[in-house]
Amino acid sequence: MFTIHIIPVKAVISTYSITVPGTWHLNVDTGTMIPGDPGVDFQWARPAPDEGILAPDPGVTVVNLGIVDFDSVCDASGYDYVHVGIEDDDLPVGTVVLIHTNLGNYAKIRIDGIGSDLEVTVTIQDDGSTNLCALEEPVGGDIFNIDKLAILTPYLFVTIVVLTATSVLIKKRRP
Repeated sequence: MFTIHIIPVKAVISTYSITVPGTWHLNVDTGTMIPGDPGVDFQWARPAPDEGILAPDPGVTVVNLGIVDFDSVCDASGYDYVHVGIEDDDLPVGTVVLIHTNLGNYAKIRIDGIGSDLEVTVTIQDDGSTNLCALEEPVGGDIFNIDKLAILTPYLFVTIVVLTATSVLIKKRRP
């Protein structure tokens, strides 16, 4: 006999705070900063000393929700994500920005401070779903220990018995 074990897992929702220096890029998925490597998630671009732009890297899209309660933003679906930079005038402290990362994960970013550096709090979902708030119950699961031969063995045995019995009956009916 075979057994299928399904182990429930909780998707990991991580929250961290980070300060992104001007002209640096942030990999939202890992929380790491890179000084000049486009292709992660976004750059805190500084085209002039008194200007800043949250500039999404290639393949990354964003939505500016404005000033809303960060903790109440739980579902990242239903928004029109765009690949357009957000200027500092549109990023006052308390602004929440949704981001669809280059790895396909969703995150919410709260602007905590803005100037030559960008101070943010990030909450990211690691499973690609649009849920950005912790779930109480486990979801999903991984399937382990599936042996295809074990699954097919009872059927193979029945097939062999039926074919053998049929063969015996056919031989007995022949003159």
